[in-house]
Amino acid sequence: MELIKIFAGIDIDLFYSSPYKRTIETIKPLSDKYGKAIIEINDLRERKVDDTWIEDFDLFSKMQWNDFEYKLSIAKESIYYEDRI
Repeated sequence: MELIKIFAGIDIDLFYSSPYKRTIETIKPLSDKYGKAIIEINDLRERKVDDTWIEDFDLFSKMQWNDFEYKLSIAKESIYYEDRI
């Protein structure tokens, strides 16, 4: 319901979402208010960065943004994801 207040008075033509249930549930009240369907885009999904817990995610995040080739043990190169943007 908070999104309805935030976007009050703004014309919105389209609603895009990742396929995750939580993101769809977040935007659904707003799309319902506007009478618009939510367009799910699979490429908006989150990417997996490793199989293990990242203790210092802030540091990891800074490293990957400073060096697009930075990756953890199994993570795909960040540069690969530029093609999705």
